[in-house]
Amino acid sequence: MQAVSALYRQLLAANAPKEFRAIIAGVTYGQDKIVSASSKAALMDKAATIGNCAAKELNLVLRNPGEIPRMAQIQMQFRLNSGTQQSEWLPKGTFFIDTRDEGNGVLTIDAFDPMLRCDQSFTTSGEQGAWPRTDITVVNQICSRIGVTLDARTAAIITSGYTIQYPGYGEGAYTMREILGFIGSMYAGNWIITDENKLRLLVLGDMPDDSTSLLITEYGEYITMGGFRIRVSR
Repeated sequence: MQAVSALYRQLLAANAPKEFRAIIAGVTYGQDKIVSASSKAALMDKAATIGNCAAKELNLVLRNPGEIPRMAQIQMQFRLNSGTQQSEWLPKGTFFIDTRDEGNGVLTIDAFDPMLRCDQSFTTSGEQGAWPRTDITVVNQICSRIGVTLDARTAAIITSGYTIQYPGYGEGAYTMREILGFIGSMYAGNWIITDENKLRLLVLGDMPDDSTSLLITEYGEYITMGGFRIRVSR
């Protein structure tokens, strides 16, 4: 859960509207540049499945943004703005550009959070060390590989010391996503990356909180996690 200031709580109680911005490759794009932005992540399907690794997708439409590097990092942030008072900026996900489409003065970007990096093999040509390894050791190594940190709530869950056997190298080797899936299944949970760019295991029965509320999409097809949708007038 994100730590927020007293002013944020005050503005939240007063129903102050949210203001979004996108920081892309170090350049800030405010709501004067944002046409629309939305994110979604399928935590599980209609069945109560476990062992899933949910990648969050961002769709961002910008007006005349100028040159943006390929595969650039996007940090979405928001604050509460009453018009006279503004809260601190809070993170709303870290993403990396996948595809883009430009035309009529707007740039449409599709991006994904670091969970997509888990589709790579765990072992590399330089992989050394003894196996088997404990579950928490492997999870921390995956965090380092994909550029996130481990959520403290997850570190408090993964305490059983399950051992992970050597995942292989080359053709047929297990991916980081598959290994996380095994570990998630052992703890009856699913993996997400939070708005603060932390790897979190959500076990069945976890109660939602401010940063992990469960929402049903308008189509009723998925249980989504931590998504948002905004549209800014032209």
